[in-house]
Amino acid sequence: MKYALLLLVTGTLSLQLNNSPFFYKKKSFIDIPNKPSETLRGESFSLYRATITGDKKGLSKNLKAALKTFGLSHLITPSGLHLGTLLPLLIVPTIIQILVLVMFYFWVSSFGTYLSLERVLTFAIIQRFSKLGKLKLSTEKLFLITFAICLISGNAKASEGSFLYSLLFWGTIIIFKDNPVRTIIFLHLSLQFVSLLSGGKIPIMAILINPIFSSIYILSFPLMVLNTLTGGLSTLEAAINIFLSYWIEFIVALSELKSLTAIDLEFITLIVVVMFGINRKWKFAMISLCLNIGALNSEPSYVKYFGKNIYTDNCKFEYFNLKCK
Repeated sequence: MKYALLLLVTGTLSLQLNNSPFFYKKKSFIDIPNKPSETLRGESFSLYRATITGDKKGLSKNLKAALKTFGLSHLITPSGLHLGTLLPLLIVPTIIQILVLVMFYFWVSSFGTYLSLERVLTFAIIQRFSKLGKLKLSTEKLFLITFAICLISGNAKASEGSFLYSLLFWGTIIIFKDNPVRTIIFLHLSLQFVSLLSGGKIPIMAILINPIFSSIYILSFPLMVLNTLTGGLSTLEAAINIFLSYWIEFIVALSELKSLTAIDLEFITLIVVVMFGINRKWKFAMISLCLNIGALNSEPSYVKYFGKNIYTDNCKFEYFNLKCK
């Protein structure tokens, strides 16, 4: 029932947080010394830069669409996955780890862009403080304390969508951390839930494509970080370029296959599947899926405008203008 409660809290917060207006602002990103070279260039370099800094400038519309389709956009949003690559370097006493993480937190927060990474750093700092004070806080308690602090500090208000995304997916991983298969299944259901809240659609096949392509991509994180820290090594850049080129080519090709992207879930079906899944009634969950899958509607029925859902059949959102035919 923890997962059902997590969905309820996320849905309730989405109604509360979305009441505040959203204003566009120019984002600033970490600058990396690496520039496009003969070995790392084109969209491979753009994806490399997006992975390290979160700056998505230079990514093609096709790649952005593919990442969104299969729920892979988190790979180019600096967060726990990225920090996990650096933490093994902190083989030092706990108090020094805390000092390093606190300094890193203030540096990252100065950009006002890396909100997800700020939450991860908050969690890491609290975890080490509890270890230092021998408080023995569980992962669940650390999670709740972290997100309570983020709500109070204004981290949630800075980007409500990012906060809700982290809350649901991070919570899902913690709840099912002891069972990898259930983690994958419920992460997909969480992805479906977030997409439905925002009026989007995620194909059912993302349940296979997402974990496979995420796992393969994560393997390249240490190489990218090493390349950045060293200022760029030709041999290493060549290996990264080859990997990213093939990864981009495959994910974009899959996103263009209608047979993989044409089926999604309706909201009521999602709720039914979640309830069966929570009670481990997987046969009934599969029957519900087979009976209720429908064709993907690529155009959501509403447009989110200044935090409010405007229901319309033929409207287009462009910055601050809502144009209807």
